[in-house]
Order: sequence, then structure tokens, then C-alpha cells
Amino acid sequence: MQTLRTASKPEERIPPEEILETLLVEAGTAGELPTNEKKLLRYLGLEQMSFDFMNELSFLDTEQKPPGFAEKHVLPCALIVYEKTVGNEESFVEDDDYRIQYTITSPSFRRLYFSAVQISGDTSKAAELFGPNEFWRVGNIVEKELAVENRGKEAWRFETEVFSNGYKIFQFLKRPVSKNRSNSR
Repeated sequence: MQTLRTASKPEERIPPEEILETLLVEAGTAGELPTNEKKLLRYLGLEQMSFDFMNELSFLDTEQKPPGFAEKHVLPCALIVYEKTVGNEESFVEDDDYRIQYTITSPSFRRLYFSAVQISGDTSKAAELFGPNEFWRVGNIVEKELAVENRGKEAWRFETEVFSNGYKIFQFLKRPVSKNRSNSR
């Protein structure tokens, strides 16, 4: 059952901070940092939904679909898309598990390196994908390196940009890290 609080002020005069604090208290998330968004959504009766961006334009004929940035780019580049796995609703965002949903590569990237990747293990934590000491939220871009091994244990290192839309995590592989630069880090 929903519980309401009385207000001694007309609603136009209630400061937003007071409304927010009341919401946090009623949802049971007051004093928790970072705030558990899953508890808030559950309290408000809302549900977080995600879109399958690869099938968003599925109603169009193949000839009508606009090509993606990475898959038609002239230079070597790739995009790894991670999706959240079903997890504990009480966990913090950085503790959520993600798995690779798909990889998009440009033709030149496929010729030089690879066409897909997989995680060693089934999932990675969001904090691992963004970096352990990075503060991230929708709109932030974190630059980090990514090492990829092939079956022969040859490792490539790439400069990447990691970002999120709140539902998925994206890792854009920009360029390989030169051997000299990689050793100097």
C-alpha cells in the first residue's frame, strides 16, 4: 500500500530537495550511496526496459537500413556491445554483470584483427568494463586500453572509449596502441 505524507506548505512552495528526500525515505533508499535505482523504480511502480538497437529498424527492407558507423567505416574500428545479465535487484550499478551481446567491426578491422570477441568467463562487472576508479554515468566517456588475445596468444592492445546509455555498455575500439606507447605505460 502506498503511503503519503502531509505537507504544511502548498505544493508550489515545496522545494525539490524536500520532494526528493521524501521519495528516498519512502522508497527505503535514504542514506544509501550510490542510490539503488532498482528500489526507486520498484517503489514508483516503474520498470527499466531496454531496446535491441540492432533490430530497431527491422521493419525496413535491407536496402533501406542506414549503415552503422563502425560496420561501414573506412578506417579500422570496432564496437563491442555489452548487455546486462539478470542479476540481484539490490546490487549497485557497478556490481551488475554484463556479457557481450555482439561485436560490430569495419571491413578493414576484420582484415587486420578479428570480427568478434568473447569474454574469458561468462560475464564482467560494470566496474571492470569502465575501470575500477572511474565515476561513470550516462553521457560520460571513459578512455581505457583493451587487450585482446587470439588463439595463438598474440595480444593486441587498443585505445577504447567506454560509455553507456543506461541499459547497455558500449566499447568503441579506436586504434591499436603502438608497441612503444604500450611499453611506456
